[in-house]
Amino acid sequence: MAVTRLVRKAKKNRTVSRKRVTAIKRLTSRPVIKNVDIEQIKEEFAKKNAQPVAKKAKVEAEVAETPKAEDHAEKPAKASAKAKAEQNDSDSAA
Repeated sequence: MAVTRLVRKAKKNRTVSRKRVTAIKRLTSRPVIKNVDIEQIKEEFAKKNAQPVAKKAKVEAEVAETPKAEDHAEKPAKASAKAKAEQNDSDSAA
């Protein structure tokens, strides 16, 4: 008698065991505990918060100088296709 191999079943068994092993590794791993200097972090945040104030003033000045949308309202708006069709209908009826 010939022996047949169940290729799909063997592949499934390997993937199930691989997933189980990786899950166990993930769940049992511990993060590295580092010594953190809290005072240094506070100083960095203080420096970062001090810098944007100057940038914020520049941005506000630029925004005040830029023209608004109301200034561009002088240009005629393009007529929609529906409005053009209505205008053509009224011209042909007259």
